[in-house]
Amino acid sequence: MRRGFNLNFVYILPALFFIFVFNLWPIIWGIVLAFMDFRGVTLTGRWVWFENFKELLTDERVWQGLSVSAKYVLYSYPFTQILALVSGWTIAQLRVIKLGKLYRILLYLPVIIPVSAGMTMFRAIYEQNGYLNIVFIKLGLPPIGWLTDPKIALYSLAIASIWRNFGTSMFYYLVGFYNVPLEVKESALIDGASLWRRFWNIDLPSIKNMLFIIFIQSAGALTGGLAEVTALTGGGPARATTILPYYSAEISIWGEQRLGYAAAINLFLSIFTLVLAALVIRLVKVEKE
Repeated sequence: MRRGFNLNFVYILPALFFIFVFNLWPIIWGIVLAFMDFRGVTLTGRWVWFENFKELLTDERVWQGLSVSAKYVLYSYPFTQILALVSGWTIAQLRVIKLGKLYRILLYLPVIIPVSAGMTMFRAIYEQNGYLNIVFIKLGLPPIGWLTDPKIALYSLAIASIWRNFGTSMFYYLVGFYNVPLEVKESALIDGASLWRRFWNIDLPSIKNMLFIIFIQSAGALTGGLAEVTALTGGGPARATTILPYYSAEISIWGEQRLGYAAAINLFLSIFTLVLAALVIRLVKVEKE
């Protein structure tokens, strides 16, 4: 029995190795860096303990980045979930199985398309001489600085984020809707329930646990958006789209290469996100099955 156990442990060693190298070690090293003054140029560091955290508490750009991140989530996440919910429920109602498969593939494509390709497409749409402004000019309207106007750029970014991310949530909802018991649906049809009543009284309550997962993910949305910002706006114009993850990357990669300070910002954001998730768990009451 012991020999079998040891043999099984040997089988999972490669998986454990990759988990440690690519999952656990970056987390451990990131926490260690947060307490160091580590420079990327010289690859030398010294322990500063809580000095990085003291600095970020007085760093206006940290709080500005957190504010922009919160606005970014507010502009994108609710609409992402609404679109995902409607899409998932609509596909679940289709009686033609092949048609449902086709729609699932088409709506999930933005998730698997490389970020660079997707954002290149949006840049072609948003540019001053892009497709969207061409339509505006044809209609006799003035062109709009979708990526150059500080008042509009974050909204443009949110639209690109909705397009890229709603497919993932759609599959969560779709799984929930597919698990609604068939006899319940048939009983509602026999009773003559309208489409809206079936959705509100049967389908939506059936995915309450899935909604709980989505609500928790809303806190984690604060850590997203780096790829979209990097590809479309570079944090501009006038830092209007400089979300906190981008500010962290700016410090560690493109700026002073202060890896320790950037790690402290990321750790602060992670703790902030965990606190929000804990609050969501306490506020949202879900009936256990």
